[in-house]
Amino acid sequence: MILAIMTIAWEGELLLNKYQIVGLDKTGRRVNETVEAMSEKHALSIIYDRYGKLTELDISQISFLVASVGNILEVQKFYKSSPYADSEIIEMMIRIKADQGSQDDYMAVKEHFSPIINAAVKDYRYRDLSDVEQEDYKEQLTRDIISEFAPKFSADRGQLLSYIKLKVRDRMYKYYDRKINVNSNNREKKRLRTEAIKEYYELSFLPQQDIDLDIAQANLVRAIQRIGNMDLKEISRKLIEDTHERIVELGMHHLLDFEQQRNVYTLAYGQNRLKQRDIAERLNTSQPNVSITLNRAKKNIWEKIIKINLEAK
Repeated sequence: MILAIMTIAWEGELLLNKYQIVGLDKTGRRVNETVEAMSEKHALSIIYDRYGKLTELDISQISFLVASVGNILEVQKFYKSSPYADSEIIEMMIRIKADQGSQDDYMAVKEHFSPIINAAVKDYRYRDLSDVEQEDYKEQLTRDIISEFAPKFSADRGQLLSYIKLKVRDRMYKYYDRKINVNSNNREKKRLRTEAIKEYYELSFLPQQDIDLDIAQANLVRAIQRIGNMDLKEISRKLIEDTHERIVELGMHHLLDFEQQRNVYTLAYGQNRLKQRDIAERLNTSQPNVSITLNRAKKNIWEKIIKINLEAK
């Protein structure tokens, strides 16, 4: 099931658009061609059949022209009709959002919007995404449509598919921006994630000898702030754990407001690095309670350090 496309046909003729497409093929050779097609997507599919996917792509609509209705067959290869009207799809999404939808409802919605989602995820700007990452983004965008975009749609926003297309493109750009950058919502602090991780490694564990305590603390603060609230999956768990040990080593655990959190955090990352069951025994509490308290302490101290203003010191 692929999205329906509006066509304008009369007396055996079909209204087409003329597009100019410029880009580089896989060999780096420049492509500059004009094609007649029903839409941008149709034009790109024609060019991709000839040259493969292009990079540094630029596409512009030049003019309209009237072509033979025989071209409809070529168009239909790229755009087939969906069996569902907008109203039916919206009803399905309402049921799904209310946890009353069936698996068939979800699959129908997913298929209905799949051309929009696939086009957004497979945009040439995101060509470094793995197949697994692409599938993850497709699932997330489907959930975004159901839970966020569709509920905000109204007739005065235009056609449903056009509205969803704009929202999906914009959201995919934001997802990718967060993937490659840290602090992506802050123009002043925004920086490449790979660059931030490199600096984190360089600043986190400078040798302590001959380094003033204030300088060592400032270096660690800068390292953590360069990472910000990014997803820490790209940094090894050992390095994150060692960072918490470094926080205690430099006496920064005092930033924690709650004594219970400070005690658990200090025992977990202090000189002896006690295991959770040993901490529980020492503090006369349960291991699950230690685990919960430690996770809160780690989250809180990370947030505290991110908010430190070194320039004010």
